[in-house]
Amino acid sequence: CLDMLRGLDRLTCLQGNHEKLFLKLLSGCGNESELVRKYGSSYRQITKITRGNIIFVKSWPEQMVMEIDGCRLGFFHGTPTAYTQGRLYPDTEIENQEVYAPYDAVFLGHTHHKMCRQCGSTLIYNPGSLGQQRDGQGCSYIVFDTSTGQCEWRIVPYGLEQLLLEIDYYDMGMKKLREPLLRQRGRWRLDG
Repeated sequence: CLDMLRGLDRLTCLQGNHEKLFLKLLSGCGNESELVRKYGSSYRQITKITRGNIIFVKSWPEQMVMEIDGCRLGFFHGTPTAYTQGRLYPDTEIENQEVYAPYDAVFLGHTHHKMCRQCGSTLIYNPGSLGQQRDGQGCSYIVFDTSTGQCEWRIVPYGLEQLLLEIDYYDMGMKKLREPLLRQRGRWRLDG
């Protein structure tokens, strides 16, 4: 995946919670056994990641703010107050609403739940996830048109059965990895 991302033009990646944990483990400060227990055996594979890809991940910022077509955008894996660990779900009460006020649109990702919410005059989006959908509606991303302010979700079909087989092969019995993929919630909706 990292090789593929490095080959794309005009791409900016953000560090999230697992990039932080990965870099901490690489620096000798993390506990591999604890990470494997919590998140699965992929943390045993870090020695296979090339030096070039490690440098690539280290170069990712924790947050990004930009202005395009007069639209001020904020990008955070978590939230504007907790860049890598913050969680805002579709039904979570928004505390500290003032942190969203400087933006026309904010894009979040940590929860993997598709979301569009209004907070004052700010639209808050979560595209869902391309790798681990958790809302029963498939892997997804969004295309946001800065000139119109319109957002379009795109669902990407993938072989859930194959992913579940791989989880069973590498992390047999680890319900924490399987259950989020199998959640079946009602159809997600736009609240804003």
